[in-house]
Amino acid sequence: MDMFDRQRAQQYRQHEHLKRASQRRRRQGQWQLIAAAFLTLLLLLLGPLSLSGPPRAFARAAGQPSQGPASSALSQCGPAWLWPLRGNAGSAPKVTESFQNPAQPWMQGHRGVDLQAHTGQEIFAPAAGKVSFAGKVAGKDVVSFQVGRLTSTFEPAVATLAVGEQVESGQIIAHVGGGSDHCQDQCMHWGVKAGSKTYRNPLSQVHPHKIVLKPQAP
Repeated sequence: MDMFDRQRAQQYRQHEHLKRASQRRRRQGQWQLIAAAFLTLLLLLLGPLSLSGPPRAFARAAGQPSQGPASSALSQCGPAWLWPLRGNAGSAPKVTESFQNPAQPWMQGHRGVDLQAHTGQEIFAPAAGKVSFAGKVAGKDVVSFQVGRLTSTFEPAVATLAVGEQVESGQIIAHVGGGSDHCQDQCMHWGVKAGSKTYRNPLSQVHPHKIVLKPQAP
């Protein structure tokens, strides 16, 4: 191969090298354009979501309450129990004395609530359960009504059903009346107890409860 052929061969190799380098730069530019277009599209899609919050399905998966009407329906529910007395036009009765839980079981307190009532007024089952006691306690007429592990006590009250009888929620179980030194014929004392010593605020059973959705364990 003479000098002329060697020069042509070298020029050819340089040309091919430059050609391949140009092709690589062109391909890199094309990929950069594609990546930029994809990123722009992704930002356009995710932009509204970031402003309005995560979708409901993702919010539920993350353990967050979703927003909107469906969330409010799930986060709020009605009371667990009904009022045992009816006020005017079927409204809630007036509470004349509130619950005061003593710091210790032997200390003074008000272990229930007093509801405005009159002699002969009907007492309704606050939930499905059974009459567990009806009679006198220390000269006072008392009716006890059991709902699961909770026991309601009404005073003064005279039962209209036999002890042990199962009733549905809202059924008449007694009438206000009988002997009592607590309300002087103007109220009915309503107590709620869990077990033998733990007293509960009865109003917590008749007020709406909120439900908090928690994520399931993986």
